[in-house]
Amino acid sequence: MQASYFLFRDQADKWLEVPLNDLAALGLTHLISDQSYQHGRMAYLCGDDRLTFWSAYRKHFLRWPRLLTCYRDRSPIPTFEHYEVHR
Repeated sequence: MQASYFLFRDQADKWLEVPLNDLAALGLTHLISDQSYQHGRMAYLCGDDRLTFWSAYRKHFLRWPRLLTCYRDRSPIPTFEHYEVHR
């Protein structure tokens, strides 16, 4: 499990990059919606999915993860595949 995560932002939205293994370790794979994205071994969580991860991380580690913010005028993340449950 990572101690820090990238928060990608553009003019329209923001996404938290989380390894699929971290979602599985926290038991969240089935709670993430198809409004989020995936690419390779990473999930890009938006909206409520991002809050679901933050809350579970906080509950498990008793602290918030460190966030590293990256901004681009136009992110490629919306061109990735929508998230699918990984079992």
